Amino acid sequence: MDIELKTALGLLVRHGLTTLGGALVHYGVLSSDGVSGFFGAGMVLAGIFLSWWQKTRQGPGEHQDRGIAWTQAMTEHSPAGGNHIGWAVYKLEHGYKVRRAGWNGKKMHLVLQVPDAQSKMTLPYVYMCSATRDLVPWLWSQTDLLAKDWELG
Repeated sequence: MDIELKTALGLLVRHGLTTLGGALVHYGVLSSDGVSGFFGAGMVLAGIFLSWWQKTRQGPGEHQDRGIAWTQAMTEHSPAGGNHIGWAVYKLEHGYKVRRAGWNGKKMHLVLQVPDAQSKMTLPYVYMCSATRDLVPWLWSQTDLLAKDWELG
């Protein structure tokens, strides 16, 4: 596994654990006492520990350099050729439509929808415009996640 992917996954896991644990306690899914409070606090502490551990394994300032390199990698072509999922997400976040080169309908593409005040949805989501022009919610498969054939739609 290359270093940028390890860094990205490390960031995702540690921030995800910290945020999820705090949110579960905050919104009352886990109470702040007893076993469920211990579980929520454990998730937060695990996220903090992973952050500390990852930073202690790097030299001074190295984690900042890796973060900058990872951000640049998300906006550039993959070194192995083609565009990866990070590139596709970056483009979606900046208003572009994206698609996989291998999709069978040339008009198929993905769009990031950010809800407004009138929307029933409360968080951003990705939807697909299918070959028949139907709009459907979309989730990536393992193949999509690891593909290097993403392009602008």
